[in-house]
Amino acid sequence: MRSSGGTLFDGTGIVPGVFGGYFTHSQEVGWFNDPERYWILVAGQVGGASGQVLGGTAAVYEIGPEETKQIWTAPPGIGNLAAYVPAYSQRWEIEYTNSKRFYAQLPQSMFLDVYQIDYGKHSFRRLIHQPLD
Repeated sequence: MRSSGGTLFDGTGIVPGVFGGYFTHSQEVGWFNDPERYWILVAGQVGGASGQVLGGTAAVYEIGPEETKQIWTAPPGIGNLAAYVPAYSQRWEIEYTNSKRFYAQLPQSMFLDVYQIDYGKHSFRRLIHQPLD
């Protein structure tokens, strides 16, 4: 199966081609039975990077029987990313640092975003965008 970002499946799991050079992990976000589709959160940090803010990115992909498409992507220019799906939840969360704000020593450079799934509408919305500093 292919996505617009390149190969979606490799022998070790779900790794979109746009994540080349990242140490990645993936988790199932949700499953929709009509039509049968899965949402998968893929996140990663840049491999071999140095500095106080290590570059990172995340995306949610919808995988169906005939196509794969990206439905959400993390904000650009972020790092120190932690992206996860809490157990038994209907959401995904990301904690991250805005690199530009951090290196400019501005307040509110670290954030928590929480996205909630609406299974009935087959959609999502951001519930929380909260500074962590």
